[in-house]
Amino acid sequence: MREGCNLQDLLKYIWDILKKSPTLRPLVALLRLGRTKLRTSIKTHPYFVIALLGCVVAFIIFNPQYSPYVPAGTCGLIDIAKGKLYNEKGDELHLNGKRPCESQEVQAIEFFNTSDVDLEGNNKFVHAVSAGLFVKETAVGVKNKSQWHEYTLFTKSNDFVWKALDPQDNPIQQYGFDKGECQYTKTVDHQNVDTETRQGVVIRSPDFRSDPSQTYDQWKFCNYGQPGKKGFESCKYLTLDFFLPIGTPAQGCPVKSAADIWFGVGTKKSLFIDPQSYSSLSKLAQDRWIPERIKPVPENEYRKLTTSSPKICLRWVSLDGKNIGPWEEFATVPALWCDL
Repeated sequence: MREGCNLQDLLKYIWDILKKSPTLRPLVALLRLGRTKLRTSIKTHPYFVIALLGCVVAFIIFNPQYSPYVPAGTCGLIDIAKGKLYNEKGDELHLNGKRPCESQEVQAIEFFNTSDVDLEGNNKFVHAVSAGLFVKETAVGVKNKSQWHEYTLFTKSNDFVWKALDPQDNPIQQYGFDKGECQYTKTVDHQNVDTETRQGVVIRSPDFRSDPSQTYDQWKFCNYGQPGKKGFESCKYLTLDFFLPIGTPAQGCPVKSAADIWFGVGTKKSLFIDPQSYSSLSKLAQDRWIPERIKPVPENEYRKLTTSSPKICLRWVSLDGKNIGPWEEFATVPALWCDL
């Protein structure tokens, strides 16, 4: 072969050799016959050929796994700069920049919970809905796979870093719970309880919390102190674990559709509740931070709006880690963001 031979020349050279092989002569004859018939069909039945090609193209579009080329999905960093989480569109995450995709892994978890809000600091409480977000630190550009960051949505309030109890890259653990709940009541005396095993990540905050078993006034006072600080010797403090229900095929990550593949979608939001309930809860969570708009929400109404949504569970842990309380409900999960 001459110097600088390209692929076309190489294929032609191989074809010339194959044509001379006695064994392959019947196959070469069939290929030539097929090529001749194809040319004839194109000339005599052009619309049929066009329709056939259209069917092939449509099949590949809806079945991209058979295509020799598909665009690579792009997974963006979650942009939390300039208060993007704290306005009325805080639950519409903005993606910016690029990061390696983690197929079928949760990157952010939105949650709703209810609490008694001391609106004016006079012990007159309003039972209101709040919203928050757990974000995997790698999704915002922090190179630590075992850390999560908690933010409050629609206003700047909570801002905590949480670390997985198991520092491995995939620290999935499993626990037994009553079906749809956070407690586990199946014992020797309760054999008829419908239970389930859930897998997820257990995260712990290094920040201390005022013990909620104290009186409300004492609990509120202790929130301004910490163990060992002068004036707070009578306060009781604990730390917290959260169980994030992620890490399994049933975690709710959306299936990658043909449209996601062709348009290169890398990260996508998935809803667990109907859009109307989600919109109602988001509005209540926004109003929770505006005194003239905050609305009391009966617990039965909240349960109705969050029906079938997964739960984030919490447990209280002593400062030395020796005494661990039972799991209890912290929040419900209406939506999450996954890499496809």
